[in-house]
Amino acid sequence: MTDEQTGAPPAGPDAARRGKTGEDRTARDWVGSDEPEAPEQAPAPAPAPAPPAADEPATEEPPRQIVRATGPPRRPPMLVQGMWPALLAAVLVGATVVGLLPLAVAVLGVQVFLVLGALALLDAPASGGAFLVATGTVLAADVVVLADDGRITGLAGVAGVGFVASVAHQLLRKGRSRVTESLADTLVVIVMSVAAACLLALRQVDGGEQVLLVALSAAGAVLLAGRIGDTIAPRPMLAAGSTRGWPGLLLGL
Repeated sequence: MTDEQTGAPPAGPDAARRGKTGEDRTARDWVGSDEPEAPEQAPAPAPAPAPPAADEPATEEPPRQIVRATGPPRRPPMLVQGMWPALLAAVLVGATVVGLLPLAVAVLGVQVFLVLGALALLDAPASGGAFLVATGTVLAADVVVLADDGRITGLAGVAGVGFVASVAHQLLRKGRSRVTESLADTLVVIVMSVAAACLLALRQVDGGEQVLLVALSAAGAVLLAGRIGDTIAPRPMLAAGSTRGWPGLLLGL
């Protein structure tokens, strides 16, 4: 009986060679490919943590400096400064001639400009609320004079109401800084602007129109003449750094 019939592995060199080949084939089949496997790549090492930076002192931002003009403020020429009040006086004169209602409109405009100029000159705190209070007060003063046929007895009560409104404004505004200064500035503006309502009262009395025309014309002429004198002969000055001179002052008088 042969080796093939019995199923025993063949003996001899051929059998050894065949057995070795079979083992190689079995190994290749187990691997699945004739190509060698690529070596596994090791994971990249994690980067080392950076050393803690030294605590640097925080640099403080220097405070902002407010740059103020060192020289005198720029002003319009002398003649222009004199022409504006003269033009305003001319408008009031024309309104006086036309009638009471045009004069009331012109006086109200003058009062509003007076309030704005005084608040800006005084640099009043909370000037927005002060402007509203003063404007409402002067409007009430004009209405009282017109409704009372030229009598000014009600102006004191209007000024008192303006004072109460000023105090209420101080209580309602935020921050409430510089309360005394703001209240004082508001009252000064109210008194000055309410006094302008007397022009309406003067227009309604007998002979008041002529008096009003003379007074307004004289005021405009004096202001214009004074500025003309300052333009022609600015020295000697009234004070150091002043734009007014003694010749202009004497000419205006």
